[in-house]
Amino acid sequence: MTPNRSTAKARRRRDCVGVLTFPVSNTYDYYSPALIHVLQGLRREIFLVTGEVGDRFVKSGNSVHITKVIHTRSRTWWTRFANYALTQLRLSLAIIRLSRHVEAWFFHNGTDALILPMLASRFMGRMVALIMTGSPAEILGAMGDPFGPIIDVLRAINLSLASTVVVHSTNAPSKLGIQRWKNKIVVGHEHFVDLATFSSSTNVRDRPPIIGFVGRLSPEKGILNLVSAIEMVAKELQNVKFLLIGRGDLESEIRSRLKAGGVEDRVTLTGFVPHGDLPSYYNQMRLLLLPSSTEGLPTVIVEALACGTPVLCTAVGSVPDIIIDGRTGFLLADNSPEVISEAMTRIFIRNDLQDVAIRGRDLAEAQFSYHSAVASFGEVMKSLVMRPAGGNP
Repeated sequence: MTPNRSTAKARRRRDCVGVLTFPVSNTYDYYSPALIHVLQGLRREIFLVTGEVGDRFVKSGNSVHITKVIHTRSRTWWTRFANYALTQLRLSLAIIRLSRHVEAWFFHNGTDALILPMLASRFMGRMVALIMTGSPAEILGAMGDPFGPIIDVLRAINLSLASTVVVHSTNAPSKLGIQRWKNKIVVGHEHFVDLATFSSSTNVRDRPPIIGFVGRLSPEKGILNLVSAIEMVAKELQNVKFLLIGRGDLESEIRSRLKAGGVEDRVTLTGFVPHGDLPSYYNQMRLLLLPSSTEGLPTVIVEALACGTPVLCTAVGSVPDIIIDGRTGFLLADNSPEVISEAMTRIFIRNDLQDVAIRGRDLAEAQFSYHSAVASFGEVMKSLVMRPAGGNP
């Protein structure tokens, strides 16, 4: 190849980045579209390696090229291990094939422990930004999954191999237990909301007495503790109803518990709700509750704030960096049913919820517009390109 052609190829590659997401099968497990949109504001082309859900959320076009990889879920430990290894191999082959087009790879959405794709990226001489969105080991632990410790070891290896580690806030490294990699940690976030669509149409004081939840119905979201708390709150707040938006493996158990507790008539389970319909649901709530045991920076919190809906959350991940208790929202001491119940009862009757809602909306406008997200990730890109692209991370 002549020097001019080689230089032109390198220049084209500098305009392109790759994004790897784990090929999830659940819509509520997929939250990479925001990252794609933000990167589109920084680079000309994006090569996305994802699964069927990602293929539905992000369409191929002039600037996004999608490679779809299928992951087969299974229940026995040995088939899970085999399928997980096979999926990693498929993702690695895609990365090897596409690396000639891209300057760097962003690992996002369930990729913390994908060691084979990480090795493939580094073998191809590409920089890798590992975006930390939560603790997979804690998620698996909440589900009683024995693979949690193994995932923790694989994540540690990937953190060592990555060029840059991206966290959503300054306090996130200690929350995630990754302080030992502080020299490669960069703070930045890809979260933004359409502030015209996600907006407040009704003052909190004028909304019906509804407390809501939006998310996956799975153990790490604390949903079963919330159900237990609902039984307690129902005795204290006679007129309050509850709206649970989402679906997941625990749905049938939740329905059974609500019926056994005699509160099924106070709770509505909507199942899946299209993203574009969420603003109308947020505007029905006086309070959004997210009692998760582990999180990164939950998008539903930002969306609720933008809609003028006060939030009550556990102080996990980057949540305490945006939610100041009593000012921009409310924090739970832990996610036990007793603590959730007491907090819901105490907060729901406060006279200043509208003031909290206004400050929450101001926060969303200041920190979570599209332009602020592009600026934040622009700093991540600067940090990444300043690091050596060779094999020594």
